[in-house]
Amino acid sequence: MTEFERDLVPVAAEERLERAPLALAVCQIKYETTLSVSDGHTARALQDALGGRERYGKVEQVSGIALNVSLASNASPAIQSSQGLGGWRFTSLDGEWTVSVLPDFAGIETTRYDTWSAGFGERLEQLATAVAKVISPAFEQRLGLRYINRLSDLPIARPSDWGRYLSAELAGPLLHPVFGGAITASQQILSLSLNASADITATLRHGTVEAPEGVSYLLDIDVSRQTSREFDPQTIAMDANQFRGYAVRLFQSSLDAGYLESLR
Repeated sequence: MTEFERDLVPVAAEERLERAPLALAVCQIKYETTLSVSDGHTARALQDALGGRERYGKVEQVSGIALNVSLASNASPAIQSSQGLGGWRFTSLDGEWTVSVLPDFAGIETTRYDTWSAGFGERLEQLATAVAKVISPAFEQRLGLRYINRLSDLPIARPSDWGRYLSAELAGPLLHPVFGGAITASQQILSLSLNASADITATLRHGTVEAPEGVSYLLDIDVSRQTSREFDPQTIAMDANQFRGYAVRLFQSSLDAGYLESLR
């Protein structure tokens, strides 16, 4: 374990922020392609295994799913359809939870994330169990957990004003004494190795976002592992929870301590 990996140990305890900036939480499990997923009978079996109509009352056939996030866009992050292999989208009646099952991956997303133990972890394990039962993939090829945070609770008029609320190291150019105040937009993508022996990596996309109410700041944290292993629902849920801990560590390390405390 490197010095950096020791500093980036995942946070084990859960914490609910009273002023949480989380806009979207997504977990995706990739597996080998299984074309039978597109069959309508498979969709019925999946819906039943996911808790029936009471939990996911709306079913749609989809061609493919892509998560597109633009740091410079005024629009909220969203799941959009794209061309590809056919599959199914299951949505709760309140529209706050969505499960997507495609021939080569399954994913769950929500705009109403509270804590891992308060719903997301249980629904993720339920999804993995349903996929194992109905589709029966042999291998998990990639596991990814993504948290898209939109900081918009402050009356920020200029991108440089965010400098005081971020960690100084992350803020970087926004704090520059000469040209910091002249910055009109700032975006950056960081690729991180969190645990080389376990092949756990992360992508941190961060930057300013123009909004009608001023300038928001986006922290998009994607923790993943891309190695083939046996498809086991309990292991997937346990490992994804570890990814949650890494994402929390990255989130906390990205903010000024005083600002982080104000979100609690």
